[in-house]
Amino acid sequence: ENTLDVQGNIAPAPLMIKADNASMEAGAARPNYTVTVNGLVAGETISGIRFADTAGDAKTKGTYTVIPSGGMISSGNGNYEINYSPGVLTITLPTGLISDAVVKAREAKNGVIVSDLAASQISKGTKFVNTSEMDAFDQAIATAETVIVSAVKLDDIQAAVTSLEKQIEVFKD
Repeated sequence: ENTLDVQGNIAPAPLMIKADNASMEAGAARPNYTVTVNGLVAGETISGIRFADTAGDAKTKGTYTVIPSGGMISSGNGNYEINYSPGVLTITLPTGLISDAVVKAREAKNGVIVSDLAASQISKGTKFVNTSEMDAFDQAIATAETVIVSAVKLDDIQAAVTSLEKQIEVFKD
């Protein structure tokens, strides 16, 4: 009987783990990050991948890097040369909050008369504000509409909404 002993090295198979792109609104919980895996041998699985991102407190709009790491392959990691590729996290601002506040502000103005007369000179039951109150209200609306386009941080959105809400109070009975 003949035998042959052969020694050799088997190169690890290449494995690419790429973080999938994700998006979220500023201030919301971070999304459940996922990956796309290429190169696993049929029937093998990977679990336990960890993620980090560069979004800090996640309250500023922009694009950030999602970084995958770790993970355990069902047959062991030694059979693979693992490469990781980052994904992108896109953070948007909830500008709908401002849009809703602007609609409420415009509705609050309906039926309100601008007058600089003393309250005793206005017909009873008439809703009115003086010129400076209306000017401040109009300015708050204009500022909010500008913030929809120019805001960078969630705080910008919240400040514009708060300003409008304060101005609406002036128009309540």
